[in-house]
Amino acid sequence: MPFVPKTVMDRCCELAAIVFLSFAFSSQAIAQTKVDLTDASLESLLNLEVTSASRKEQKISETTSAVYVITQEDIARSGFTSVPEVLRLAPGLSVARISGNTWAITARGFTDRFSNKLLVMIDGRPVYSPVFSGVYWDIQDLPLEDVERIEVIRGPGATMWGANAVNGVINVITKDSASTKGALLSTVAGTEDRSLDTARYGAALGVSGSYRIYSRYTDRAPLFNSDGSRGVDSSSFLSGGFRTDWKAGKDSVTVSAETYGGTFDGFQSGFATTPPYNFVYSARTPVSGGNAVAHWERAFSKTSGLAVQTYFTADNRNDTRVNVHERSMGIDLQYHFALGHRQSAMWGAAYHRMGDDAQGTNLVSFDPERWHGSLYNAFFQDDIQLANSVRITAGIKAEYQTFGGFAPEPNLRLLWKLSTRSSMWAAASRAVRTPSRQDQDIVASLAAVPANDGSVSVVTLFGGPNGISETLAGYETGYRYQQSNRFSLDLTGFYNRYHNLRTEEPGQPYPSGSTPSYTVIRLTFANKMAGVSFGGEASATLRLTSLWKLTGAYTQLWMNLHPYSTSLDTTSASDVGDVPHHQFQVHSAIDLPHRWQFNSAMYFTGRLADLAVARYTRVDANLSRQFGESLSIGVFLQNALKERRAEYANDNGTIASETPRSVYLKLTWRY
Repeated sequence: MPFVPKTVMDRCCELAAIVFLSFAFSSQAIAQTKVDLTDASLESLLNLEVTSASRKEQKISETTSAVYVITQEDIARSGFTSVPEVLRLAPGLSVARISGNTWAITARGFTDRFSNKLLVMIDGRPVYSPVFSGVYWDIQDLPLEDVERIEVIRGPGATMWGANAVNGVINVITKDSASTKGALLSTVAGTEDRSLDTARYGAALGVSGSYRIYSRYTDRAPLFNSDGSRGVDSSSFLSGGFRTDWKAGKDSVTVSAETYGGTFDGFQSGFATTPPYNFVYSARTPVSGGNAVAHWERAFSKTSGLAVQTYFTADNRNDTRVNVHERSMGIDLQYHFALGHRQSAMWGAAYHRMGDDAQGTNLVSFDPERWHGSLYNAFFQDDIQLANSVRITAGIKAEYQTFGGFAPEPNLRLLWKLSTRSSMWAAASRAVRTPSRQDQDIVASLAAVPANDGSVSVVTLFGGPNGISETLAGYETGYRYQQSNRFSLDLTGFYNRYHNLRTEEPGQPYPSGSTPSYTVIRLTFANKMAGVSFGGEASATLRLTSLWKLTGAYTQLWMNLHPYSTSLDTTSASDVGDVPHHQFQVHSAIDLPHRWQFNSAMYFTGRLADLAVARYTRVDANLSRQFGESLSIGVFLQNALKERRAEYANDNGTIASETPRSVYLKLTWRY
């Protein structure tokens, strides 16, 4: 690689980053102030109750899963402005930005724009697309001020949450409207986030209720091409909604709704049977949609209760390759109760209905264009206290889906409290990733291949009509330790065995039968690959003083995939190089005199070997101040070390961009 002289901006930003980090590790900077870093001690954070691991409130210290909670304070101090960016804070997740509005996010391997083994929810409502087996991260644009916490479960969660909770579960939990009373106005202006504006108002509703309404507008600048020129992947997005909460006696009810619309620009890949054959073009993708959720809970006693949730979602995406209009609805019921003094049981059932209308082009189409399907499941789980220090959890879910058929998903978990400060846990689980609409019905023309004789072939991918579910047998163990109120440690190790993984099997070429004629090189989805993944995750928190906190995390992942003997696929096994083997991050949070805050972070991500993406180190820093109880102002520097860098490669027809260094100013007013 040729030497490129550093610009003055490079030098200044590197110097600023060094100063920021030096300042972050200087104890002199935090002297003589009486403001605590946070109201939450390390002990209270470990005793924070989460719901995503077992679908009931449970202290982190007592969970038998690899759980990490991103709190509202973590979000505010990070300086991130979107949900995908915030997920960088969680150990065990691989978060890579593909372009200005597309992401590849996964847990424990198999990264893709539509990572199909990670279940994502917002307040328990799934945002997993049954068409493409993944999440459209660009439309998950919540006001981050309304997020109470994000619970990240690494590892299988299928017994509780069902199909596709294979390698992990993410549940974004928003605040109760009773905690967001009053007015809030927030605005961001910067080099990349050109304008992010949020307006929110909340108030009491009668004697026992409350509500909030909000509107959010985002305008993000395009990123950069590999040659240093400005790209075209800008975006504009407008959303709005409301939430109401009532609590009366033993009952609580929540009703929320949201609507959105926007446009996402970017480069996409195309082809033709005449020169230049394969090319890149600029495309605009309008999106619109909305959702509604209703949740009711009744507590019959201290040890029993019923919860029912129903939702409806509509998403419309007018892509230049295929226009997809998705609809889904569902109802979930769960009931927990005590069985004597040493057992706590839970059972539940769910019904989900999904459908879409996919209007294709010569690049991507679905056969048939319209589809609808159903999912049914029921589960039972029992927590048994064997002794004062030992608890065992056993459960199973039985699930049936239109694609994939019937699937049992059991788990067995053990918690052993070694002392009042430490505990160990172990788990064995089975999970499935059911086939999607894409797996069985897609027809995607991927590329044109010209020959010397002037003929042209087109590589075309077809869905497999006999698709079956991918399966995982996962084994995990973990250790947690807390030393008084100054230090905590969380370690996890895992070993996963996969079967029936998706492959692309070549078929016999045949003439297209169209004019002009070309040869179709056929690839068909099948399930003819197996493999293993293993690794570990560690996170730690160190409170140096009451005003200075350090947190860090390390992730290691190794994968080995191999096609079955009947497979002719030569490319899918290379997915092992789509995720980094090593990731590391460290965060420093300091409270300064006169209500100033200084936060800095460093992230290291290993190279993606098969995608030719180099390893990189990212440094962020921000400085903010609170004026009274109403106004706060902050300046945020991101990606300080390098002018721009790539995090991922071209994926699913989207041309990758390079993420630049950026800076922005944020003002927040509350009343």
